[in-house]
Amino acid sequence: MLTPRWLHGCVLTDDGEVLIAGGYEDLYFNVPSNSVDIFNPVSLEWRESGNLTSNIYPHTPGLLLWKEVVILIEYESDRIWEREDDLGWRLMDVSMGATFYADEENAVLVPDSWKNACA
Repeated sequence: MLTPRWLHGCVLTDDGEVLIAGGYEDLYFNVPSNSVDIFNPVSLEWRESGNLTSNIYPHTPGLLLWKEVVILIEYESDRIWEREDDLGWRLMDVSMGATFYADEENAVLVPDSWKNACA
C-alpha cells in the first residue's frame, strides 16, 4: 500500500481494482489515516485516490460495492457515505438504523430479488 495501515476497510471496485480506505498508520491508534489508496491487479500498481472527508471516523470502515458505487458504513455510527469520485464522499440520506461496529459485525448487501425467496 502507499500508506501502510491496519484497521482499514477494503472493497473490490466495479473496475476490478481494490480500494483501501481509513484505518491507522501505527499500532497505538495515534495516527488515523484518512487516505484512500487503489491497487490495480493488472498493472500491479498503487495510486492515491483522494481522502476520506474529515467527518468520517476512519476506524474499521465497512466498504461495499452498491450499484457500481463504493459506499462506506461508518464505524460506531449509523451513517452511510457514497464515494462520488476521486475527490470525495457524500453523506447519503439513509442510515443503518442502528450503530455499526465493523470489528464485531458484518455488512452485506442483499439484492431486491432475494426478498421473495426469503419471505
